[in-house]
Amino acid sequence: MKRIPIVLAGLFLAMLAPFAQAIIGVDVNEDIDSVLSGRAPPLHLPDAKYRIAVFEFEDPDGTGLGSAVSTLIAREVLLRSGLKSLGVLNYYGSLAPTRKHPQSYFDKVDLVVRAQQASLAIWGVVRRDDASIVVDVQAQLPDPIVDRSYAWELKLPQAMGGETLHARISPTRMQIQQVRMPKEFATTLAAMASAGNIVRTAPSRSAAVATRIPKYSAMSVTETRGDWSKFVVDGRSGWVQGASDCTRECARLLGTASFVGALLKFADGGAAPSPSKDLSRDTLIIARQLAVLADLRVRTFRPAEVYLARWDGARASDFGAPYADFLALSTLADALKQQGEQPYDAIRLDDAFVRKVTTALAQASQDDPRNTEVLDNLTVLFRVLGDERRAGLARRLSSEVQATRQSEPTP
Repeated sequence: MKRIPIVLAGLFLAMLAPFAQAIIGVDVNEDIDSVLSGRAPPLHLPDAKYRIAVFEFEDPDGTGLGSAVSTLIAREVLLRSGLKSLGVLNYYGSLAPTRKHPQSYFDKVDLVVRAQQASLAIWGVVRRDDASIVVDVQAQLPDPIVDRSYAWELKLPQAMGGETLHARISPTRMQIQQVRMPKEFATTLAAMASAGNIVRTAPSRSAAVATRIPKYSAMSVTETRGDWSKFVVDGRSGWVQGASDCTRECARLLGTASFVGALLKFADGGAAPSPSKDLSRDTLIIARQLAVLADLRVRTFRPAEVYLARWDGARASDFGAPYADFLALSTLADALKQQGEQPYDAIRLDDAFVRKVTTALAQASQDDPRNTEVLDNLTVLFRVLGDERRAGLARRLSSEVQATRQSEPTP
């Protein structure tokens, strides 16, 4: 059993300054056992403002890299986030269905994330593909976090019905990246992860080894010098080198840490993440939505055309399903703001203008017919236009999608 040292480590970290960066190794099956037996597991690193869960990557082909990759990413997120109060829960152990716990992989992720009240979860898969190793990295933002930090709403004037339109980022379960590397690189990657467990007396490779980081341990960061960070490891301090030797394909893999750090920092009031060609299209979609949301949350309203002109070399010509809600709300908010000193609840925008925004949303709904946020906003806007037939259709479609989701098995 590993619960006792983990709990003791948690007590130790609780004595640190409240604005700490810390990471703890946890046996995922101990948390799952607790949840399924009806006992809430203890919150790991409970004093951290943001807490993310990084799960050991599945390794169906036996590459031996599942733990190495997840640990590298977990530590790099800790060091690259720029957040003053971040706790990283580095989970070890497989999430594959077993006789004892037949729940699906994602059901187990959800169980742990909810129990730990995590701000974000990272997981993935390592596979062999002929002469290559392919690493697929995924992330998920829990609904409470999305609603609190990655969403916006616009209450329409009473003259337009007084209902509220909503926008929230999508997808909330996203692919961060897929990295292909030569199979010979597996040994190097494993060695790099192992080297990250060596704690030295000074920030130099020639310094004496003070200790090695145990698998199930708690660490806090107290200082950083270049590629080196000073950790307090289960009460003992020393220096650990970051993944400075991580080049080429490995460096691309660590791009996950930079994106996740920027995503968390956005929730803390930071700028939207910058898109990267090394990451997946999902991250580009999220970055664009957050660029609009960053303006909305400081009440800088712009019509959709302003954003579309910035994207894809100004070739983006329509809202597109992923961005539709944010662009629609920004466009409407801008038009409402242009009404000057008129009492807000007395404002009624021209029907032709509202119809143009509604048509763009309807086109986006055709691209993504399972997007309930778009359908719900269409319901409101069709009511504004007095089109109860289409409003009823949008409401019915939204209800059907939600009912279907509830009946679908988790992957």
